[in-house]
Amino acid sequence: MSTARFRVLHAGPLITFQDSGRPGNMRFGVSASGPMDRLSFAAANLALGNTEKTTAIEVSMGGLILECTAGAVTLAVMGGQFVIDCDGSTSNSGSVLT
Repeated sequence: MSTARFRVLHAGPLITFQDSGRPGNMRFGVSASGPMDRLSFAAANLALGNTEKTTAIEVSMGGLILECTAGAVTLAVMGGQFVIDCDGSTSNSGSVLT
C-alpha cells in the first residue's frame, strides 16, 4: 500500500477531519460530536469498504481543492450538491473516484 500525499490548493471555511464521534462520554465533558451528515459519512465509508469509524474529510460550502502529489487515491464523495472535477472529468456527489 502506497502513501498518498496531497497539496491543499484551497480550503474553504469549516473543512474538518471527522471520525464517527465519541458517544457515551458526556459525563466526562466530551460531546458525541462526529460528522454533520452521519448518513453520508456512513455511505462514503461503505462505498470504499472501510469500517464505519474510518475518518473522513468533511467539506463545507466553501469547497476544497486538493492536488495528489504522490501515491494512488480512491475517494468517495457523498452528500451535498457538490460537483467534483478530477483531472477535467466532472461528476456529482454520490461518486467513487480512483
